[in-house]
Amino acid sequence: MTFEDWTFIADQNRQLSALAEAGNLRGLREAILGMDWQLPKMTDFEFYMEHCRHTWGPSMSDVAQFVAWTPEDAKVLEVGFGYGHVLRELNNEQRELYGIDSSAKAVALLQEELPEACLQVSDILALTTLKLVDAVVCMEVLEHLSPAQGHQMLELLGTGMKDENSRLLLSTRINENLGRSLMACPECGQVLHPAGHVRTFSETLLFAELFLAGWWVAEAIRSPGGILLRCAKHS
Repeated sequence: MTFEDWTFIADQNRQLSALAEAGNLRGLREAILGMDWQLPKMTDFEFYMEHCRHTWGPSMSDVAQFVAWTPEDAKVLEVGFGYGHVLRELNNEQRELYGIDSSAKAVALLQEELPEACLQVSDILALTTLKLVDAVVCMEVLEHLSPAQGHQMLELLGTGMKDENSRLLLSTRINENLGRSLMACPECGQVLHPAGHVRTFSETLLFAELFLAGWWVAEAIRSPGGILLRCAKHS
């Protein structure tokens, strides 16, 4: 990606925020579905562990909140678990743990530590349905996807809801200034965000995108630079 690509992405992010702030949900849906950017794959687990884990990883207070939201005997699926912060903390004798990540290395490492968990190497966007569970965890994944991909994923997560009591537990960054973090690779010349982020959300935009994908926010907790949400399906 080039700096010109990032200028284009910033303009499209601003366009979506303006539509959400104006309450134009029809226009927002049309814009989202038309923004399917061609993005580089960011699945280098070793790079994340060396350069991004402590800078960009979730805070343990956020992880603890997700655990507090999850019943002791729940079936839980985490998509894009990466280092496995949440699944590690959720692990107990009662819960059934499932996970999907596109990195074979991440899956292999976490499977060694959590042998009872059912972990799968897959691109979440290549799936059409999910296992029915009590809670689906999606921690800091949405900001890595184009608007169209994010909408596709949010709709897919709804297929994992076992019943009306099932919940989506989601977190993402709020009002992140992507331009401040861009790095130019001295070897290939590509300009990338160090953690692979391409989306920036206002709270209004995030809630609107969730609503368009079939979700309503039951509880929201703000944290420095981000937000944690407990969401339910709406009809």
